[in-house]
Parts: sequence; C-alpha cells; structure tokens
Amino acid sequence: MIALALIGVLGFFAVRLHGPPGSVALGSLAGLAFSGAAVAARPLAAVHSFDALLIHPLLYLLLAHSVVGQLLLGLAMQRGSTTAAVAAMDAAGAVPAAIIGLLFLGDRIWPGREWLAMIGFLVTLAAVIGMARYAEPQHHHQVAPAHRRRPVRLHHPVPAGRR
Repeated sequence: MIALALIGVLGFFAVRLHGPPGSVALGSLAGLAFSGAAVAARPLAAVHSFDALLIHPLLYLLLAHSVVGQLLLGLAMQRGSTTAAVAAMDAAGAVPAAIIGLLFLGDRIWPGREWLAMIGFLVTLAAVIGMARYAEPQHHHQVAPAHRRRPVRLHHPVPAGRR
C-alpha cells in the first residue's frame, strides 16, 4: 500500500514533464506499479477458493496497482515517445519484482551466474537510457480551431430545376 501511494505521489509530479523525459519517468512509474501487481499476485496463486480470493486484500492491491500502472502508461505515451515509455516500463517492472523475489519469496539465481544477472541489468539500463535519449516524440497533427473550421454539410442541396 505504501508503494502504491509513493508511485501515485511521484506520478503526480512526473506528469509535468513532457517529451522523452516525461515518457521515461511515467513509463518507469507504470513499470513499478505493474511490478507491485506482479508481487501481489504471487501469494494469490495459493488461494484455492473463489470466495477466499474475493475477500483477500492482495486481490484489491493487485487491481489498484494495475489501474495505476495503466493510467501512468497512458500518460507516458501521451508525453512523447511510445518506444521510450514502454522500454522504461519493462525495465522498471522487471527489476523490483526480481529483487523482491530474490529477497523475500525464495527465488534464486543459479550459483556462479550472478555476473550474468548483473550484465543483464546493466544492458537493460543502458538500453532504456539510450532509447530515452534518442527517442523521437510522435508527430501530432494540428487541428484548426473551431471558429476556423468550415461547417460540415450533412446533405447535398437539390438544384432548383430538379425538384
């Protein structure tokens, strides 16, 4: 619950950023929210009845994290590059879930392969930074103000000689 509140507060400030920095910041926060949903879902797999699932508090935490993640991802895609937003979301979503899995949920890295996990983390981080730096925002078409638009005719007038 604290993580969700923190993501919400950071998102409140991140919406003020535009262009690639806004896409990356909001996409990263969306990834953190989805990571929280993934962590909340792990213990729910052990719930064996639908009634018990409906009253389990983690179900509602999972739903809240998912809604906040979708909202932040949508805002990230509006700010600039969709590519940068999704890359940041994927990177920020994988790392916290992996760390929580390793520290608290009994996940393990094969002995002797810790270096490979560190290289994967660094490559992911470099890729997200590179995408954020070189990503181009989507091109938006300008819409003429309402007072400059020509009225739309819904029917064609019939010439006077054909009536």
